[in-house]
Amino acid sequence: MQIKVLFVIGDTGSAHYCIPLWEKWKKEKKYSWKILTLDFVTKFLNLNKFSDHFIKDFHSTSSVEQKIASLDWEPNLVFSSASFKDIEVKSMIYAKQRNIRGVQFFDTWYNYYKRLVKQNNKVLADKVCLIDKLAYNDAISEGIDKTKLVIIGQPYLERIKLKRKFINSNDNIMFINQPISKYKEMGFLNYNENDVWRIVSSAMKKVRDKFNSFFFAKHPQEKNFSIKKNIIKELGITLLDNGQDGLEKCDTFLGIFSSLMFDAFLKDKNVISVQPKYKTKNLCMLSRCSYIKLVSDEIELEDYLKKNTVFENKNNNFQYSLSGSLKRLESFLIDEKKN
Repeated sequence: MQIKVLFVIGDTGSAHYCIPLWEKWKKEKKYSWKILTLDFVTKFLNLNKFSDHFIKDFHSTSSVEQKIASLDWEPNLVFSSASFKDIEVKSMIYAKQRNIRGVQFFDTWYNYYKRLVKQNNKVLADKVCLIDKLAYNDAISEGIDKTKLVIIGQPYLERIKLKRKFINSNDNIMFINQPISKYKEMGFLNYNENDVWRIVSSAMKKVRDKFNSFFFAKHPQEKNFSIKKNIIKELGITLLDNGQDGLEKCDTFLGIFSSLMFDAFLKDKNVISVQPKYKTKNLCMLSRCSYIKLVSDEIELEDYLKKNTVFENKNNNFQYSLSGSLKRLESFLIDEKKN
C-alpha cells in the first residue's frame, strides 16, 4: 500500500523542519501527501510552491475529519508538530479515531510532555520524533514512554551551510523577540519576553554607540510590534517583520531560545541567549550545552557587549551531530507506515 502522509504544521519552525523533505518528495513525485497548516505559516514562509499539496480553507472551527472526508484522499499516517496548537489536537484525535498511525515531532529542544497531545494524561502519538540524545533523555525525565521515542535529527538545521570562521563584517546587532507570555503553558519559566526586553534595552542604552544598526525582529505569531515608540526612537531601532531578513545584516544576535538563533549560530554569528537569573529552567539548548553565551542581567550583557567578546563557536561539532537527518526522517515515515 502506498504511503499517504498528512503533515500537520502548527508553526513556522515545524514547517522549516519539513521543507527539505517536501522539496525532495515534490521533485521525485513518489508519494502521496497533504499539508494541513495555518494561514500565518503559509504567508510568513511563502509556501506557495507546495500549494498543490495544501488542504485549503481550514479554520479554527473546521473539523479535520470533515475536511479530509471532502477530499478523494485519506492518509494512512499523520505526522504532526507539537506547538500547543488546536490543529494538532484535532489531527491526533482524528488519527486515533480512524485507527491511523499518529506521530508528533519536535523541531527544537524543550517542553516535550507539555507540548504533546494527550487524552486523560495519556500521550496519543504512537511515536514521538526528537532531535538528539539530549532531547531523548529530557523527554524520558518528563515522563514520556521511551518506547515511543525516536531520534531523527533536524533536517532544516542539517542543510544550513556552515561558515567555518567568524569574520566581523559589520557592527549591527539584532534582538529576536519571542512571545512567551502568549502561552500559559510557559508560565513555569517564571519570566516572559518583557523581562528579557528590559535587560536588553537597559544594556543597549549603555552600548548603543558600539553598533551602527539595532534591529528588533518580530516573532511570526505577533501581529504588532511590542515595543514603545519612544524606545524605538531613543535606541534607533529598525523593526523587522521577519527575522530571517536580518541574518546577513548582523553579526551579533540577542535572543531567548528562538529557533532563529540556530540559523545565526550555524552561520557563525555571535549569538547570546538572554534569560533572567530567576528563570526556573534554561530552554535554550545552545546555551545549555555551552555552544553560545548565556547572560542573566543587564550588567552582564553590557559587559559582554562592551568587550566585543566572541564566544568560541563549535558549530561544526553541532552540525555534524545532525548529519543524516533528512534520510532518517524519510526512512522513518516509510517504515512507520508499515507498522
